[in-house]
Amino acid sequence: MDGGPSGREKERRKPGRSRAAWGPKFFSDVFGQEEALARLSRSIQQGRVANSYLFAGPEGVGKKRVALDMARVLLCERPKGAKACGSCRSCRYMSSIWHLHPTLLVIEDVSQPLPIERAAIMRLCGFGPSEEDRYLDAAKLLGEIGVVAFSPSLGRGPDQVDLFLREGASVFDKSESALVSEGTVGTTLARVERAVSSGLEPRALRLAEMLLANTTEGLYQNTIKVGQIRSQLQARLANRPLYGKRHICVIDDAHNMQEPAQNSLLKTLEEPVPGAVIILITDNPSALLPTVLSRCQLVTFKRLPEEFIDRFLRQRRGIKDRAATAIASYSGGSLGRAISVDADRILHVRGVVEKLLGYAQSRDAESLLVIAGLVALEMEQSRAVRRRWALQVLDTLSAYIRDAILIKQSASPDSIINKDSAEKIATFAKNTSLDELFAWSDSVAATKEKIEANADIRLAVEAMFAQRGLFAAPPQP
Repeated sequence: MDGGPSGREKERRKPGRSRAAWGPKFFSDVFGQEEALARLSRSIQQGRVANSYLFAGPEGVGKKRVALDMARVLLCERPKGAKACGSCRSCRYMSSIWHLHPTLLVIEDVSQPLPIERAAIMRLCGFGPSEEDRYLDAAKLLGEIGVVAFSPSLGRGPDQVDLFLREGASVFDKSESALVSEGTVGTTLARVERAVSSGLEPRALRLAEMLLANTTEGLYQNTIKVGQIRSQLQARLANRPLYGKRHICVIDDAHNMQEPAQNSLLKTLEEPVPGAVIILITDNPSALLPTVLSRCQLVTFKRLPEEFIDRFLRQRRGIKDRAATAIASYSGGSLGRAISVDADRILHVRGVVEKLLGYAQSRDAESLLVIAGLVALEMEQSRAVRRRWALQVLDTLSAYIRDAILIKQSASPDSIINKDSAEKIATFAKNTSLDELFAWSDSVAATKEKIEANADIRLAVEAMFAQRGLFAAPPQP
C-alpha cells in the first residue's frame, strides 16, 4: 500500500466538495437566518448568482440588510470569496450611505424608518468625531419641529445605528397633496432653515437635506408606480454601469407595486440584462403576480424566536430584564422592530393597555375616560406624535386581544405573543366571551382606521368604548 488517499477522501477533495469551499461563509452578520445566508453565500462563491431573487419573510428580520450586504459583495472590485474587501471605491460608497452608490438602485417606501450608521451620517453632515452631542441635538431638533421622527440607538459611539422616520406633517400631509413633491420637501427645508436662523445648530439643515435626499414623487401612498419602474429601474439597466460589471436593483416592499408596475417589471425579468441582479423584498408575496414570482429565486427568511430576541437585547443592547422581555414580546419575531423601539415607551404603552383591560372588565367608566386621554396624549402638541402614540397603543391592545382569543381557544402557549403578561391576559379572557373578544378586535381595527384617516383621537377611542357598551357614546362633532 502506498498510503494514498482512500476513495472517500478523494471524493471529499473533489472540486466543490471541500468544507472550505462549500461551508457557510456568510457575507452578512444578520442573526437567525443561517439557512438563507448559507444558500446565498454558496451561489456567490460558485459564481452562479441569479438575475432575480425574491427575499420573503416577516418584516424586520434582516431581508433588506442581507440584500444590501449581497450588493456590497457583488459590486466589490476585489471580493474575497463571499466577502467584500471593504477598501475599494465601491465598498467606500457602501460604507457611507448606500443611496449614493452609482450602480446600486434602491426603490423603497420613504415613509419607512431609515437606519443610518451614526459615524456615516455625522461625517456627511460635517460633524467631527468629537461632536456627537451636537449631532444628537440637531437630530432631535428635526423631530421637535416635525420634519422627522428620530430614534437614537442606545449607547454612544460611531458604530451605533440611528433610525429616522420621515413622516413630519410638512412633508407627509394628505391635506396638501397625494404625493410627496419637490414643493413640500422645499417647505420642510424652509422650516428647518427658520429654526437654524434662530440660533440653533446650523448643520441641522444639512442633516435634513441628507435625510430627504431620496424623497421622490409618487411614494407617499405606499405604492410603487409603473413610472418608477420605467424611469428608474429600466432606465438604469438600459445604460452601462458607471464602473464595474453589473447593476444591482433592490425593490423594498415589492408588494406595494401596482399591477401595471409589476407587468412592466415582468418584461425586465423575462429578458434579464447580463450581469444585472434584481432583488425584490416583501413580507407579503401573495400580493405579487404569479408570473413575477415564477421568475424569481425564492429565498425565505424566518421569524426569530422570542427567546433569541430577548437574549440579544440583554447581551448586545444592554437592556434590562423586564424591558427586554417586554420588547421581545412586542417584536413579534422581528429583530428590526425590537431594536427600533424605546424600552420605556413599550413598558408605558403596555401599562396603559393593561389598565384599559382592567377597567373594561370592571366597567369603570370614569377611569376609562382617563385612559382615553392617555391614548390621545392630550398634553402633546404635535399631531404626528399623538397619532403614532395612539396607533402603538391600539396595536398593543390588538395583540393582547389576539392572545386572549388564543387562550380562550386553548391554543398552544408558544402561540402567545405577550408571554410575560399571560396571567393578566388570561384573566381578561376568562371574564370575556369569545364573541365579545372578536367584537373587541373589530372595534380596535375600526378605531385604527379612523385615526389613520385623521379623525379626532380621543373621540375615536371614546366611540370604541361606547361601542363596547362601557359608557354612553360621545356626541358627534
